[in-house]
Amino acid sequence: MLREIIRYKRSLYKNSDFEKEMDSFLSKSCAEKRSCRLKTALSSSDSISLIAEIKRHSPSKGTLAKDISAPDYGRCYEQAGASAVSILTDEVYFHGSPDDIIETWKKINLPILRKEFIVCEQQILESKTIGADAILLIAAVLAPDELIKYHTLAESIGLEVLTEVHNEDDLSIALGSGANIIGVNNRNLEDFSVSLKTSERIIPLIPEGIIRVSESGIRNREDMLLLESMEFDAALVGESIVTSPSPESHIRTLLGLK
Repeated sequence: MLREIIRYKRSLYKNSDFEKEMDSFLSKSCAEKRSCRLKTALSSSDSISLIAEIKRHSPSKGTLAKDISAPDYGRCYEQAGASAVSILTDEVYFHGSPDDIIETWKKINLPILRKEFIVCEQQILESKTIGADAILLIAAVLAPDELIKYHTLAESIGLEVLTEVHNEDDLSIALGSGANIIGVNNRNLEDFSVSLKTSERIIPLIPEGIIRVSESGIRNREDMLLLESMEFDAALVGESIVTSPSPESHIRTLLGLK
């Protein structure tokens, strides 16, 4: 499935002209908005922080929460105590939209991570323009030189980068790109199985000073405490929040606030 998504994304942007896109980007004010720093938000607490995700659909599980209003959920996440909001903007496979970020960033004072399958520079410029504070780069789908180039471009225009890894090889590539926020995805890309043991195996290899985020398969307070004991700075949680009868209550429970 991941290969299919990446092929689709590359086909969308195969005729893009980065030079023209960059000229247009530089001529605009782009996202003139308050600056929310993801790294600061995730490192400001003595306990594990939460990136709460807005996710309507999953290719493996189908519809999770069809009628999500991104701004409403963003406000709910902020009120419940989340440190950041992740928004999936892929339209075909996850039923998201860049408009979700455009509509949300004016309503909340948390950093917004654009969760997208980024395969070219144009998407990075677009991310800044629509109001994202940070982007996701997936080590498994980018060549090492692409990862370095995209990381450098993102930082040059004021975007932070969460670099996602799935195994030790990915981590080596991520560290070589200058990554300072690393997300360990607990989902196996081949069979979509999920295990927190992936986070347990990878975290000792991540140097101090890098923000460490565990992603996928985090469902309850016990999982959060386990990750905290491993010394993760944050967890990224989507599915268990959006499928909960009360997302705000579930977030508070994850964070041990009630």
